[in-house]
Amino acid sequence: MRQMALESALDPDARSPSPEPLTHVDEQRILRDETIAAFHDAVEDQDEDFLVLREKTKDEQELEEE
Repeated sequence: MRQMALESALDPDARSPSPEPLTHVDEQRILRDETIAAFHDAVEDQDEDFLVLREKTKDEQELEEE
């Protein structure tokens, strides 16, 4: 174990370097792009009448007028 630690300390290029961690902003951008792409794919798969505008009820109209 000590021998491996000594060798890695003497030759830092012996192991392949780990990829740089993403910043919070980069992670959020990637997640946002993936989410938008997923919703675009889902919308293309759905019928056009997935969301339909409905008439307001009398109660809703009265509350809106107040």
